[in-house]
Amino acid sequence: MMKRRLRINFALEILRSNIQSIRSVSDWSDMMGWDRAEFSRQFAKMYGENAKAAYHRYKLKSIDKFFCAQPNAKYFEIAYDMGFRDEKAFYDYMRYHTTQSPTSYKKKLLANEASIGVTSRKSIIAKRKL
Repeated sequence: MMKRRLRINFALEILRSNIQSIRSVSDWSDMMGWDRAEFSRQFAKMYGENAKAAYHRYKLKSIDKFFCAQPNAKYFEIAYDMGFRDEKAFYDYMRYHTTQSPTSYKKKLLANEASIGVTSRKSIIAKRKL
């Protein structure tokens, strides 16, 4: 049991460091050497959240960081750097997971950042539950 727990903890580190190249839970589980279904079960048992939800949360957090670090970046740059196939895939992902276009999502994120102040930039991103 302890060995599995360590492997699941390692899975989170793998996700954090390879979020741009991991496109799905299947990719993530393959990278870890697990069967996708077993990986999802063990992840849910350990964290009380399914692996798919965790993957999307980390992906959005990574996009938030990119928007804050490079607010003038073009969407094709963001799509390429975040591992999306093209701008359309990035746009569709943002619409599906945030119900907003990338432009409106970025405007709200940067407006929240400006209202809090530059010193609290990390707090905006930290508010997103890890």
